[in-house]
Amino acid sequence: MANIDIANPGTNEPALSEAITRLVKAAVTGVSPAAVDGAVDSSTPTVSGYAPPYALVTIYVNGTAEASVTAASDGAWSYQLSEKTNGSYAVTVRAVPGSAAYALEIDAGAEPLRDSAGDLVLLDINPTLGIYYAGGTTYASETALMTGIGGVANGSAWDIGPYRDPSAANMLPAASAWATTSGTVTESSGEFTFTPASGAATPAAYCTYVSPDGVVDGKAVEFVGTLRRGTSANSLSAGLSSQGNTSAGNLSASVSTTTETAFALCGSSGTSEANVRAYIRSTSSSADGGTFIFKPTSVKEVKPFNGWLTTGWAALFEFTTPSSYATAKVIAQADDNSTRGKVRLVYDTDGHLRLIVTQNNSAQVSLDLGAYAVSTAGKVAFSVGQSAFYATLNGGKYVLQTSSGVMPGSAVLRFGRSNAGEAWDGTLSRKAIVASQQPTSWLQHVASQGQTNRIATNGDSYMAGAGGVILNDLLRTGTGRTVVNIGAGGSTMAEALTRLQAAPYLRDYTWVIWDGSANSYGSVSAYLATISDIVTSIGHSRIIFIPPINVGPSDSSTPTSYTNDLLSIYAGIQSLLGANRTFDPVADVFATMGDGSANDTQDLAAHVVPRSLLLDQTAGQVHLGATAMAAVEAKIAAMLTSLAI
Repeated sequence: MANIDIANPGTNEPALSEAITRLVKAAVTGVSPAAVDGAVDSSTPTVSGYAPPYALVTIYVNGTAEASVTAASDGAWSYQLSEKTNGSYAVTVRAVPGSAAYALEIDAGAEPLRDSAGDLVLLDINPTLGIYYAGGTTYASETALMTGIGGVANGSAWDIGPYRDPSAANMLPAASAWATTSGTVTESSGEFTFTPASGAATPAAYCTYVSPDGVVDGKAVEFVGTLRRGTSANSLSAGLSSQGNTSAGNLSASVSTTTETAFALCGSSGTSEANVRAYIRSTSSSADGGTFIFKPTSVKEVKPFNGWLTTGWAALFEFTTPSSYATAKVIAQADDNSTRGKVRLVYDTDGHLRLIVTQNNSAQVSLDLGAYAVSTAGKVAFSVGQSAFYATLNGGKYVLQTSSGVMPGSAVLRFGRSNAGEAWDGTLSRKAIVASQQPTSWLQHVASQGQTNRIATNGDSYMAGAGGVILNDLLRTGTGRTVVNIGAGGSTMAEALTRLQAAPYLRDYTWVIWDGSANSYGSVSAYLATISDIVTSIGHSRIIFIPPINVGPSDSSTPTSYTNDLLSIYAGIQSLLGANRTFDPVADVFATMGDGSANDTQDLAAHVVPRSLLLDQTAGQVHLGATAMAAVEAKIAAMLTSLAI
């Protein structure tokens, strides 16, 4: 059992319980009360601390009151939490006066990674923690896991798939759908005879199929059947390609005998295409007019393994780079079992880590995560699917690219190599696959695990960025800390609360929140109630909350009723969090930054942002220029340092 002690409210002495039996994530000192974050082994841990004598102490878990206890004559209190499953919990303790909060991680043993919704991921291999998990099953070793899901060792690498779902629909078209580029094709009892015109250049018989749900992007398919020579002296191959690729790029081995020969050929569609084509073609540049015989059996969707979703997926890889990048080296690749459609994470020949998406043999997306030193540990998380692609290295600012109609199908997942080789000779200590696309905040979160002092930001365009001026970027650069932003331009505080509640994995971060324009604030009381809900949802006091501001320009030197409402909101934030966790940007930052003009002087008298500090001075402009935003960042950074949060 682990006890996490809380400092006596009203003192500035730090508290750090030695009863935390696992990793201590943070110990915030010099504040009243102190906050302790930690992980414990018990599913029913005890929290304890001090309050005023005989005070009623209420314990909240994730914002909901679980119990109340009465402090003893010396102020001591303790409470054993009800049984909890593995996971992270925000435990808040409130008494009169003061309150304390910390993040508590219940850990009854290592468990697989969880996605942004809190569900276990599809696959997680982490030998360091002894995790070997796939599709709801825990295995004893990586080898046992790979055997269980159809993985095949390829040196030190693994190839997984294709998985053939017994319930997959057969998309093979009717016999009448077969056509030729030159010649004729006839069918009898499922056997087809293809007779090219004599002298025709590389003739082919082909059919076009489309998925029953009308969606091909993101799906890999397998064309299965047999073929043989008839009366022709030429050889032949089966092929599978995108609809627009008349050269049938994915070809089976050439068949030159009259013996019936089986084939199974994978492929996927091209960019923005609705169909895929199956081919039987002569491998001679000039047909002799003889016949070819083939029996198509099926065209079915295939996947790397059961549970894989074709609409999009995400991944986390932890690694140490090789000692050289003289040749390209692949951490992981998902492909259609050909060279034409693939998603791959590669350490390229210029020393850059890149996520490259290829469809129909053409690179459609390239996310450059930057140069990375040899023999260096790192973490990359990425999300791909349905035209949107994101990646982050070590939780840094994510790289994104949108590309309409792009999503190659995946039949095989490869760890530590590509289908062309490119073997990874660094270490690969964690491999996790999520069966759905994930938000950028989750990608940054999992790729920065193990780092301390991470910052989460929320708010409107003042935080998310406008006109190239992005406060969360400035904080990342200015503090040197990981910064994960969930703010969005034009959003309200109610929407900020919703985003926060949808990202519980960010709860124990230090938070910086700025709703610069008070969008649709309604009333002062309603706005402050939402802020209170946000603070409760976060569950600790490591928060800097900047009040909204009026940018004017002012019509007079007298504050408007709107400005007075904003000043009331600022006072309410001070009451809620304390004066040292908020500031007035106009009075505390911009008052000394104006250009001294009559306009700026009037603006400051009216308690609005001096117009010279705006991004531009056109009518209706509401965003700050780079100089003003940099000054705000400097103020926040100084407060983070002063508060030791």
